[in-house]
Amino acid sequence: MNIHISRDGQQFGPYTLEDAQAHLASGSLLPHDWALEEGGTEWRPLSEVVAGGAALPAGGIACPKCQTPLEADQVICLACGHNLDEPAPSTEEMAAAEAAAAAPLSIPMPFSYEDETANRSAFVNSIGWALIIGAILPVIADAGEWSIPLYDMWVKGEGNEFDGPPPEPYKWQTMFGCIAPLVAGAVTCVLATMMHGRDRGGILLSLGLLIFGVGMVIPEAGRFEARAIWDDANATPTTFVVSESSIRFREKDIELTALKDHMESVRKTESNPKVIIRGEKEDTASGAQAIITACTEVGVPRANIDVTDIRGNDVDKDKAMPNFQHRFGNLFYEKLGFKPSDHPITLILFALSWIGVIVGMKVRSYRPESMVAYICGLAGGALTIVLWLMPVAGTVPLMLAINSLTSGTDYLLGAGLLLMILFQLGAAAFCFLNQRGIRPSLMKKYSNLGATLMLASVMVGLTPVWGKVIYENSNRQTSLAEDRQWYVKSQLGRVYSGYDAKYQQQQLKGLPSPRAARIGSVFGWLLVGVKYAAWIGGLFMLIPLGVIELLCGQREPDGPAFMQ
Repeated sequence: MNIHISRDGQQFGPYTLEDAQAHLASGSLLPHDWALEEGGTEWRPLSEVVAGGAALPAGGIACPKCQTPLEADQVICLACGHNLDEPAPSTEEMAAAEAAAAAPLSIPMPFSYEDETANRSAFVNSIGWALIIGAILPVIADAGEWSIPLYDMWVKGEGNEFDGPPPEPYKWQTMFGCIAPLVAGAVTCVLATMMHGRDRGGILLSLGLLIFGVGMVIPEAGRFEARAIWDDANATPTTFVVSESSIRFREKDIELTALKDHMESVRKTESNPKVIIRGEKEDTASGAQAIITACTEVGVPRANIDVTDIRGNDVDKDKAMPNFQHRFGNLFYEKLGFKPSDHPITLILFALSWIGVIVGMKVRSYRPESMVAYICGLAGGALTIVLWLMPVAGTVPLMLAINSLTSGTDYLLGAGLLLMILFQLGAAAFCFLNQRGIRPSLMKKYSNLGATLMLASVMVGLTPVWGKVIYENSNRQTSLAEDRQWYVKSQLGRVYSGYDAKYQQQQLKGLPSPRAARIGSVFGWLLVGVKYAAWIGGLFMLIPLGVIELLCGQREPDGPAFMQ
């Protein structure tokens, strides 16, 4: 009897029965290699073919495991390696072994019970503290004065220390926007330690849906506004001092070309700029005409230009001192030039892609076998690609970011938007790479990378833009402080005596120094950015957080050792 052998798609032989047995004994052939007898039609394991094709030798026995004929004194079966001194497996044992071999492989848990519980609770707790910090942080803005929304909404004074009108009281819609993050943050922190699993997820999801539901039904409640103390400084004149030989601005000589460039920048920021030209004497203001010409050429009305003798004028404190105003607004949206109601489709796509990617990746990092998480990740990745690569209002957002960089219109805005898009597209790529059949370690790695990129995308996108906001506003406040001090000095004229010097210092005492104005502006706008990022960002995490907890559920401890 000749035997053909097949292994991994390759065929060998034919071999005689004796040769096949010899190769089995040497290990060249394996018991589980597929074998086909000449004239036969069914491929069977080699051990069965060898056993079935050979008769028992005189006084011989058959292997109890594979039925291969053995010599009388043979202890080890050369076909399957069974030791005859060991008891043959029972029928029940063989059935259990076959069932175990046929059962699908289960993916091991990426975290131990203790690590997963601590990791999930820490994630929930961090979102809670972000909401609390965002709610309690004050608003400083450019005025350098503190405005704490959680305190101001309960205080209804008839006047204030800024010599302005009394502040407008908070409406209940605005109070809801201020209090809701605080309540949500406190509840989230409590849930991080007091509750786990689906119960915690249900409360977080309900809380997030309630807040955003009220914001959608009542737009005023969803603007997340706060009262800020604003310095309205448009009335401060730009002052030049002229003599027969020079023109001075902020105690430095200035050329007419530089003067014109300066007034062009002033004209862009102020709707009705005013200019004061001081001279040693009225009849020596020969340089005034050149200044008048430079100012009128850039659009300053002649009526707004005043030429006055440098001596004999009192200080107009109303023009020099800060003009504080109270007003409500979302400083974050205003400085970004973003109005949510103008982009409903973009916001919906962003929210769905955000939830899909974060939920899909975070749940799969805890539950690799979850089909729901796998589908959420794929859907979130697909929506992310649609959001940034599909045309919206005649333009592709990705190309908009690239054009901002290449055209030079706004490098920081283009850089921030491009970084955010690239980070989110990277997260989408990991959603598609994170297939169900890959190695568990690789699955965990892709899940963590996808979630991290999505969470970091907003930060890297807003940081350059907000850096520009801080830079421009600090420059404006520094320039404003310099203008105010120089305006007072120019009104008082030259200091000829100790009395004049003392009087000038008294007038300058109430004005902020340029350095203090810059420090206050940088710190204030930085704090505004942190407040709104924690305030609004924390609320955007409530719904994904609730869904994550619902899908992961309550995990059982790993073993009895944990219970001891």
